[in-house]
Amino acid sequence: MKVINILRGETSDEGTFGLLTTDGFYCHTGELVWNDNEKDKSCIPAGTYQCVWHNSPSKGWVYMVQDVPERDNVLIHVANYCGTPPTYKSDLLGCIGLGLGFGQLLGQKAITSSGLAIQQFNALMNKEPFTLNIRWIENVGEGNT
Repeated sequence: MKVINILRGETSDEGTFGLLTTDGFYCHTGELVWNDNEKDKSCIPAGTYQCVWHNSPSKGWVYMVQDVPERDNVLIHVANYCGTPPTYKSDLLGCIGLGLGFGQLLGQKAITSSGLAIQQFNALMNKEPFTLNIRWIENVGEGNT
């Protein structure tokens, strides 16, 4: 089973941004800020999870992160904005977005080329389950490293 690593770094009201890496592939990640694991308002806790190919009613075929404490329907899907409403735009409700780049969209920090990143990631994973390790860089977010 493949192992995917997400290393979270910068976090602010514009979102939590990091890097996903595995066997020669990498891309940027975008998530909500840490907000005590509150459903639809927080990124998920750092830790190790199993992910499976899943047919979501709202997103179609995507990867789902399983067994997140007190959460369900956490997906890895197309998203650019990861901010805290109402001040900032967000395409996420606690899920993980992937992008080939990181920058600004309409004056807000965002991940870019998300559709292409998801397409490449899904092709690489080939609908196979994988282990996802999420870590913070040092004492950022909920303090997990």
